[in-house]
Amino acid sequence: MKFIDQKQTIRQLTEKMSNKERFAYVSFSRSSLLSVTGQIPDDKKPNKYFTKSISNSLEIKDENYMRCLYYGMISDSTDINISEIPSISNGYFYDAATLENMFIKRRDIFDSFVDYYIKHSNTLVISFHDKKYIQKIIGSPTHYIKVAYNDYYEKIDSIMSSIQELGPGIDYCIMGCPMLSAALSNHIWNKTPMSILDFGKVFTAPSYKANAQQ
Repeated sequence: MKFIDQKQTIRQLTEKMSNKERFAYVSFSRSSLLSVTGQIPDDKKPNKYFTKSISNSLEIKDENYMRCLYYGMISDSTDINISEIPSISNGYFYDAATLENMFIKRRDIFDSFVDYYIKHSNTLVISFHDKKYIQKIIGSPTHYIKVAYNDYYEKIDSIMSSIQELGPGIDYCIMGCPMLSAALSNHIWNKTPMSILDFGKVFTAPSYKANAQQ
């Protein structure tokens, strides 16, 4: 497996955005990988369709489909057995923490990124969080779908129906819903023309949540 660092990750991501290429930047959280390997406890285990959707998202092979992992998940000390997931052990991955670290450590650069690439684009946001929080980071999205955090394993098809009803013209589908984003990504990639930009944990960053609630 090859891991691409944050500097190269943001360079390749912004090149695709600048060139108006269709792309996907998709983060695979610890929980999503534990789902694929069957290591999630029974009381929290997603259904087979949800798990299969994550696997399908992991297996997409396209130079513009940027699969992302957190570096700590690939170390020898992790509880995730990467060798059980061939699409990971035989592939290459970008750094999933790139946007989160930029948001927390270099907010000025993150804000410039948002101002240049996102605020003047047609966007759809899918998130567990209230719209008011999203607006404080990226401005008002063109479309917004809020998903209940405790009830999303069964919602893939209904969310996709809502997305497809919006029709063409959306530049970016921005996701702030870890694990669900991994399951949705292959459906969005295969059934719509929009690009995918997974914000990972940006909307739940501690410094942001504290300021947003003031």
